[in-house]
Amino acid sequence: MIIRENSNGYYFMEQDRHAHISGTLAGAWRRDLFLMQEQFNKVGLAITQHDRGWADLDEHILLHYETNKPLSFVDYPIKKKIDAYTQGVDEMEAIDEYSALLMSLHYTSFFRGKIDRIGCEFTNKEEKRQRRLHSHFSFDDREKQGLHFHFQLLQLCDNLSLYVCMNEWGVKKEQEVLWFQDGFPQQLVPLGNEKIQAQWQSEHEVFLNPFPFYKDEITVSIPYKYFEKNEIKQATINTLYKKKPFQYHNVTFSKFDS
Repeated sequence: MIIRENSNGYYFMEQDRHAHISGTLAGAWRRDLFLMQEQFNKVGLAITQHDRGWADLDEHILLHYETNKPLSFVDYPIKKKIDAYTQGVDEMEAIDEYSALLMSLHYTSFFRGKIDRIGCEFTNKEEKRQRRLHSHFSFDDREKQGLHFHFQLLQLCDNLSLYVCMNEWGVKKEQEVLWFQDGFPQQLVPLGNEKIQAQWQSEHEVFLNPFPFYKDEITVSIPYKYFEKNEIKQATINTLYKKKPFQYHNVTFSKFDS
């Protein structure tokens, strides 16, 4: 669950639904900026489905035992997260091996440089899976470059969706989530290795530079549920969450107006 707090309550945005926003952005990517276009659909599948393992977890909201705050994907118990990652990649491997490889690479990148035991065990298992899946493809130099681009595109589209979910809508640059204040870390070859910068223009519009989509504007709809803080109780939160309907907030990505 992606959770954003304000003074009165919490916005809840489900991980799997956030991933579908990522998939919408991937589908709008300019074809002339896409390496190995024959893999376009498989890459889009991986990006759209990359958080499918979270679907069950988001049906069971957990609260911190001391603060009573709902746990987001950032502070969710690591073992439960890793089980969800594994389930998601397992399910995708049964559908498409190339998409599963991208998802596996995405998840293991979370633990790069870390020494957490559970994370290391997960990484070792996934790296074995990656070697096995790699062996099913030839991966000449062109295909290796394509795979790296597809992996970066997954992470970029993931970050673009997180940007519009985690930030207060319309927030000033200096008040954005720190992850995104200096642009997105992915540097894609078709964009000249230039990092994409984002900036809110209003509650419903974000400027991007450079702009990588085939239309001048791309609009996404963010499903969310909002709860007042006095509604957050472990005994009832999951029942209340299931009953409350989604609300929707539209955000349009457009070209930077110089």
